[in-house]
Amino acid sequence: MTDTDSRTATDDSAAVTDGGAPTAEKAPTTGPLATLRGQSGRRRLVTLAAVVVGVGVAWFHWLGLVVGAALVALPQRSFRLGVAAGVGFGAVAVVVNVALLVASGPAALATALAMTQVFGVSVAAPLAAGVVGGLVRGVV
Repeated sequence: MTDTDSRTATDDSAAVTDGGAPTAEKAPTTGPLATLRGQSGRRRLVTLAAVVVGVGVAWFHWLGLVVGAALVALPQRSFRLGVAAGVGFGAVAVVVNVALLVASGPAALATALAMTQVFGVSVAAPLAAGVVGGLVRGVV
């Protein structure tokens, strides 16, 4: 009997392929997140609430961008949709930032645009944080 033959179907450590190499198991199909992912109306409402909470947390600290993206990614049905939702959250954060600059007056916007590298970071950082936060969907 080989090592792969001695593993049972109830072994929670890893799933085994025909070659005997362990592979990652699929996400559980039960639980509150799985239930939420199956209800499109409720999922959209939770995603919208996560955007509001995430922007609120990001207002106080830049790690809020990662937290907000993770919150937005969790209710999504698949890993790809979770990462896309995280990037979408980053885009919302950029829009909020630009809207605040516009609301502050033309001088504030002109000053921000004149600092091209700093403004570039203020656009790229939320998008990158959105990707990082969206990757949480692959874990949960």
